[in-house]
Amino acid sequence: MQEVLRIFGSTKPLAPAESDGDYQLTYRGITFILRRFATAISGGSRESIDTKSDLLATRLFIYLGSNLTEAKVPVELPSACYLQNVFLERLEVNRLSNATTNLIFHLVAQDLNLNPTREPEIRRFTRFLTFGDSVQDVLSALGSPSRVFYKTEDKMKIHLPQSHRLVQPRKSDYFFNYFSLGLDILFDAQTHEVMKFVLHTNQPGEYTFNTYYRCLFEIPIPIVKSSKENTHVNVETDGTASVTDNSPNETKYLVTPFSKWSDVRQHLISSVDTEPVVIYRESKPQQNPFGPTHAYGYQDIIFEIIPSSECIASVTLYTPIHFSKT
Repeated sequence: MQEVLRIFGSTKPLAPAESDGDYQLTYRGITFILRRFATAISGGSRESIDTKSDLLATRLFIYLGSNLTEAKVPVELPSACYLQNVFLERLEVNRLSNATTNLIFHLVAQDLNLNPTREPEIRRFTRFLTFGDSVQDVLSALGSPSRVFYKTEDKMKIHLPQSHRLVQPRKSDYFFNYFSLGLDILFDAQTHEVMKFVLHTNQPGEYTFNTYYRCLFEIPIPIVKSSKENTHVNVETDGTASVTDNSPNETKYLVTPFSKWSDVRQHLISSVDTEPVVIYRESKPQQNPFGPTHAYGYQDIIFEIIPSSECIASVTLYTPIHFSKT
């Protein structure tokens, strides 16, 4: 708590929180939930708490309003705050026959304004991309990337057959990094066409946390009901019963950045990798405080999972072998 007071300054006295033994320290638009981990206070008075040593922050609430009980949904972000950036409101992933067909980007940006005395309006528009699109297609749809990253090595090459590992590429594949969209796009060095889409969730506990905005994707996963669920027993008026087997009824389970891996895995209709690939993202010891992540393959999707929380760190959509852009 000493660090909180040093940064934010003085405020109202501590108030009891909803949880027993917790206290809340409130500023305008931000509230800290504090907990004492030392032994119980003699006397029980909160004024007697040594705030410099006894209380540690366990939760943080950021909101619009003067205090936590009066928090309300904020109005739309003013267009002047966009600073000529394009942001993603929603990303639809369309799939057919267990493969990704295209991606629909619902974007929002600050509109052009030639009147300096008038605040520019907010413009919403939709763009489409798919595998096999050229660099020009991507630039026309999403604009210039925040950064271009060239792959200097392929660390997954060790898992390829011997004949593939001996091939030395003369050119390097490269990524378009869109930080404000939470998106990476990988291009083939030979054809300069889209090979992969990497969607970042910006979850705490992941190596790239706070580098990308959260990509608000929606990936439909088909759910086929079992034969028992599609079998109905019809009872006639004379008491006899007949069994009717209906055709499979396919529904969709929507995977979002907030989905838990345990929930997603229950809805996958085909086999998923039982043993994950462990991803270590650190070039020097102790450079990554979050530890490794686990990658699971499913059809043309790779789910990167944070083991400690079962949250999705990223989703990679890659080019199916049978894919042809026609």
